[in-house]
Amino acid sequence: MGSGNATNRPVRMKDIAKDLGVSIVTVSKVIRGRGDISRATRRRVLKRVKELNYQPNWLARGLVTGKSYTVGLVIPEMMHSYFAEVAKGLATAILPAGYRLLISNSEANAEMERQEIQALLARRVDGLVLSSFQRAGETERSSTILPGLECNMF
Repeated sequence: MGSGNATNRPVRMKDIAKDLGVSIVTVSKVIRGRGDISRATRRRVLKRVKELNYQPNWLARGLVTGKSYTVGLVIPEMMHSYFAEVAKGLATAILPAGYRLLISNSEANAEMERQEIQALLARRVDGLVLSSFQRAGETERSSTILPGLECNMF
């Protein structure tokens, strides 16, 4: 199998590049669907990616891009069908751009809501959607949550 998983660690682009005798940049371009890579090289790389079950390292990508590719959603109740529909719609809307949804439940509790917001911010979400059970003016506003972070309340 080559150097891909000799130590039970996740397969890296470096492993694929070494196995195929190409550069890491070539592997990266193929995986991201970019660049002027020959059809033959593209096929070889994609075949090896599949054989080794390569999974992108989103933490490493985030270090390079400065993005987490994650949007946080804080809702007051997980079991309410309205919030399930909101989560489904949001996840569907952000997926084409490469983003994933991280859902937090505040249990309709102001302190828990604050903690969930802070936990999502600590995970460096790129956006935050908040459905607060509190009335307007009682909850933190987007400008005070984190300047520069897109926060929408509904």
